[in-house]
Amino acid sequence: MVAAEVHNSSFSSPEYMSERWAPLQAAGINTVLGAVCWDQVEPVEGKFDFSQLDGIISQAREHKMHIILLWFGSFKNGK
Repeated sequence: MVAAEVHNSSFSSPEYMSERWAPLQAAGINTVLGAVCWDQVEPVEGKFDFSQLDGIISQAREHKMHIILLWFGSFKNGK
């Protein structure tokens, strides 16, 4: 595994990440660590939306990259 970690908010947007995969690949990276916040997939209590995360996963697959999700609950680095 040759990994890189992206900024905490990068995995919230497939649009943002769409231009990042190729440079990561060119640098020899094959695995990307990225944060996913709970409110990203449950913006309203009881209503789940995995579309942004699904977009990131699809892009990683297209670029033959592995991803590691850093899953944050209600509070990032909370007590």
